[in-house]
Amino acid sequence: MASQKTRTKPACRGRDMNVSTFMEQLKSQLQSLLYYWCVSVNLFPDHGFHHCERVLNYANKLLDELVKISHGRVYDLYEEENFLLKISAYVHDIGMLCGRENHSIHSANIIKACLPSTLMQLNQEEREVLSEIVKRHSSKMPIHDLDPVRTIRSCFFGRTEIRPQLLAILLRLADELDISNARIDEHVYRILSDHCDKRLLTGDARVYWIMHRITQGPIIQGDQQGNLIIQINIDTSGLPKDERDEIILTIKSEILMKFYKEVLYLAKCLKTSYGFHGDIIPKFNIF
Repeated sequence: MASQKTRTKPACRGRDMNVSTFMEQLKSQLQSLLYYWCVSVNLFPDHGFHHCERVLNYANKLLDELVKISHGRVYDLYEEENFLLKISAYVHDIGMLCGRENHSIHSANIIKACLPSTLMQLNQEEREVLSEIVKRHSSKMPIHDLDPVRTIRSCFFGRTEIRPQLLAILLRLADELDISNARIDEHVYRILSDHCDKRLLTGDARVYWIMHRITQGPIIQGDQQGNLIIQINIDTSGLPKDERDEIILTIKSEILMKFYKEVLYLAKCLKTSYGFHGDIIPKFNIF
């Protein structure tokens, strides 16, 4: 279990400027790289730069609530952890350039190869940790085998303690939570569904587009019992009447069940590795 402590460092203006410059360079490169995924569409909802920014926002919100309800068992991120979480959120889907299948593994390999080139400013140990965190944003990959706590040497922050498993949990859950209509373009959806070859948008791709289209972004909040509540509203009123029941059944059986399993697994990791006493409770309001 991670020890309970806080750590402060004296302000370092030069270091802060270096980190800021690094992040701006990285985001600039990624905006260009992820554009090429976006133009190819790949017939799945957005995995581009705006998705990455939302994932980072969700990860920070999850952490804020976990810190509030865990009574010190899950404490706020160290500087290096915050740095790695930001990078992982921005680069986690870069492997989509190689295709959706096994894209988390492609992302990890691309990071190890120092692409985008901004990552060359990190040392090998940081890139290895980053690649392991990113690889595990896929539900196909285990998280419990990552170190709960380890010490690394950082290019920007010196010798420092990090929690790789916690960062992977935050990234994976935040990625799962980006299922709102902010992730699709309504015009693209209507073109794909109404004006293109019907074979283009079928199977899983069609279900995911519809799911995102009718979902309102999650509300993340801790309760007084120390549980993390995730509420997601799904408005099915606009679905075609002749398909509504079938679509709802598919969403419940294929997407929501997968989400429940993921949440249970990630909560178990938090309990085992960090002594989290609560549960993560998803609440889906389908109307």
